[in-house]
Amino acid sequence: MAGYNLITIKDLLRHTSGLKFTENIFNPESDQLQFYYGTTLRKSILGSTIKEPPGQHFDYQSENPSLLALIIERTTGNTVSNYLQKKIWSQIGTEAPALWSTDRKDSAAIEKAFCCLNARTLDFAKFARLLLNKGNWNGKQIIPRHWIEESIISTTENGGKVSYGYNLGLGPAAYNSFYPIGLYDQLLYIYPKKNLIIVRFGNADFNYNPNYWKEIMIQLIDQL
Repeated sequence: MAGYNLITIKDLLRHTSGLKFTENIFNPESDQLQFYYGTTLRKSILGSTIKEPPGQHFDYQSENPSLLALIIERTTGNTVSNYLQKKIWSQIGTEAPALWSTDRKDSAAIEKAFCCLNARTLDFAKFARLLLNKGNWNGKQIIPRHWIEESIISTTENGGKVSYGYNLGLGPAAYNSFYPIGLYDQLLYIYPKKNLIIVRFGNADFNYNPNYWKEIMIQLIDQL
């Protein structure tokens, strides 16, 4: 696709790719809904057009991690789930197998990298502990420390958003907290200053302000 060669991996991680993509799970005509329920996800991933040059504006899109998944496949020769299992999941003492939803059930399937990794709460907490400890697990460096540190830098440089790093939400500057977050406010809230992890699963009430659970986390860590 013309223009894709200008998009960097950092653009995809920071959601500044400049791709045209409609992110609305409740709109039957949205690109996101097609990603969730379609069975030709590979084709859809490479079907987006360029809206603007990369590195201009933050625009959260399911397209960005999906392209990252294709990059991992093509550079490692592994599926995303196999790569996760080999590099991280099997290294941190997880309690049970995890399941990653795919777009279909045959050999052409690809993981829905923008969502849908299903695992036990305790195992997600172990992953959060890995992030808390800058990629180190019981003395073994699983993820390079500099990568974790770079992932949580708050900056508006090159279109970045001050509250978002490399696919990680960033808390207020005074707290230096960060968190993976899901569509329904599933949270792995990580607060290094107090060596603290809070895991929150469950549905979200869309009547609440979108920042409701993030604000609750701040209140909790203030009291602990």
